Amino acid sequence: MSYDERFALRKANNLEESFAEFKRWMLTQVEEERPKSLIAQACTYAIGQWDGFNSFLNDGRVELSTNLIENAIRPVTLGRKNYLFKGSQDAAQRGAMIYSIINTANKYELNPVDYIKHILKKLPAEKSQNI
Repeated sequence: MSYDERFALRKANNLEESFAEFKRWMLTQVEEERPKSLIAQACTYAIGQWDGFNSFLNDGRVELSTNLIENAIRPVTLGRKNYLFKGSQDAAQRGAMIYSIINTANKYELNPVDYIKHILKKLPAEKSQNI
């Protein structure tokens, strides 16, 4: 589904009213429950994050769930953790950097070898504050 189609579907299903009702319910829970109760804490947190959470109603590019991005970065994060056991601190840092560069290239559908060659050609000409 394109971003515009997703946005149109959200508008057609009148999600704004459903979300407004949900927010009213959370505000009621915060007032009625003990402040330390789990439901009151969860509602207080959600209300504090409301602008970011609610932004998906006005922009078809915004996903309701972060699962896709979390799954996309999971290999990079696990790789970095694995490189902590590479023999020395310096080796681990170098390995993590290379792993991050390769996965960034893959994420943007670039050939990792060509990307690293490009970086190695351009890097010497850059000032350190621009890197």
